[in-house]
Amino acid sequence: MKLTYLPQWQIKNNSTKQFVIQEDEQSVSLVSPINEYAMGILSQVTFTIINGEVKQAVVENNSPAIHVSVDEANALITINDQ
Repeated sequence: MKLTYLPQWQIKNNSTKQFVIQEDEQSVSLVSPINEYAMGILSQVTFTIINGEVKQAVVENNSPAIHVSVDEANALITINDQ
């Protein structure tokens, strides 16, 4: 899957877990419902973008069930089960 806002970046999803991928101009989040009214962020990748180019990607893993890693050299986000 290619990102909408950063089309040079791809996501490789190796996970069997159920979640939704949300994207904006500077981040990608994996979210899952907590209840009928709220979503929890399982993992998030935040990009530092300068002049349209990604200079840094920071990963915040919040779930023991899923692990997200970033390969900046190959513009790849990988999602794996723990």
